[in-house]
Amino acid sequence: MANKYRGEIELAADGKTYTLRLGVNEQAAFEQEMGIESLIRAMAENKLGIGRLRTLTRLALSRHHGNLKLTDEQVGDIIDASGGMVEMISRLMESMKPLSAGDEGLKPEAAGTGPVSSPQASAQG
Repeated sequence: MANKYRGEIELAADGKTYTLRLGVNEQAAFEQEMGIESLIRAMAENKLGIGRLRTLTRLALSRHHGNLKLTDEQVGDIIDASGGMVEMISRLMESMKPLSAGDEGLKPEAAGTGPVSSPQASAQG
């Protein structure tokens, strides 16, 4: 089961459920494999074609499904069977954003209920 607090999403295809995560290691592997300086910059500049997005998806699958040794072509088939690239990539990119206090399950402490911090307390510690 995907853990959204760890940036994971689920992808259902051909009766199977896959868990994808695009963590720091997967992002770094993508940059190295594709020979680009920054995944974030490439995304912002719309420089990720369908082939690179398919590779990015393969790497996102690798954390939980690395034992499958999927090829890019097999990943393309999984993407097609799941409903297509646009939906899956938008969910994957959304999973990279940090969750905010308003998200389900995250409740910030009420003001004044957390530990006290002060420069004096830090110096004494």
